[in-house]
Amino acid sequence: MTAVYYAWLYRRYQTYVRTYDKEYPIFKICGGANADDYLWTDQVLRECFAHPAPQEAHGFMDGLSVHYYAGVEKGNRKGSATEFSAQQWYDTLAAIFRLNTVIQRHSEIMDRYDPEKKIGMMVDEWGCWHDAEPGTHPGFLYQQNTMRDALAAGIALNIFNRHCERVRMACIAQMVNVLQAMILTDGSRMALTPTYHVFHMYRGHQSGELLESRMEGCGYIGTEEFQIPELQESVSVNAKGIVTVTLNHMDLEGEKEIEIKFKEKQPKNVRMRVLHSKMQDFNSFDNPDRIRPQESRKWEIGKACVKIQVPPRSVTLMTI
Repeated sequence: MTAVYYAWLYRRYQTYVRTYDKEYPIFKICGGANADDYLWTDQVLRECFAHPAPQEAHGFMDGLSVHYYAGVEKGNRKGSATEFSAQQWYDTLAAIFRLNTVIQRHSEIMDRYDPEKKIGMMVDEWGCWHDAEPGTHPGFLYQQNTMRDALAAGIALNIFNRHCERVRMACIAQMVNVLQAMILTDGSRMALTPTYHVFHMYRGHQSGELLESRMEGCGYIGTEEFQIPELQESVSVNAKGIVTVTLNHMDLEGEKEIEIKFKEKQPKNVRMRVLHSKMQDFNSFDNPDRIRPQESRKWEIGKACVKIQVPPRSVTLMTI
């Protein structure tokens, strides 16, 4: 199906999806692109905004979806979820970092048609796609979840935070037992994955206001082919003035000392939690708490700053 033909079908059938109760309005999401298919986004929006579409209808949609998976670029053999090399570690995280470019370029196209940003970008499928676990049905897409997936989740969530003016929804695929799941089950047994703990750590950003932040002195790491920043962050503040910092340290070796500087805040109350383990570690039904966030006291308050130390292969939450 071409983008133009899909847009015509969407315009036709959305007409019959109507709001009958203004207290519960329909939120219409138009089917968008897979990853970097920017032509799809451009052509769908062009046709949906074409005359005789009234301007206030903003393309007859409230949201436009996009899918992005790290791993699908490898074809049918994507690699093991738990047995991988250092190069594959950086390969996967580099693929997740490319999500930033994908969102940025789709946003630029959306800005041409919708400069007021009334249409939300709905990243309704994203995550890491590895080979199914040996012995499981390949069609069920059951895979394990390591520290590599935890860092991938943290990177993606920070990217979504930084694009919050346009990104209105981001749904990892999927929640239980499929792909980069947050929960794995086997009968009556259950294990929370490292990705679950990352989502739990990032809750403080919800309903917050994005704060401008930038890294200085941050180098690049990885292989000759796959280079990624060694650190990545996003920062928000809530209605009570509590600042949430989520920080990812992607390097496989070496602790990192970081100074968090504020322009208009003197830190007083600080809490630090860290998710950290070996790169191939995962939570199993026999050892469900192998990876879980731990409180850390590796911080020191200074003048308008907090100095912290973070381990390699880690996701860190600071509330200040």
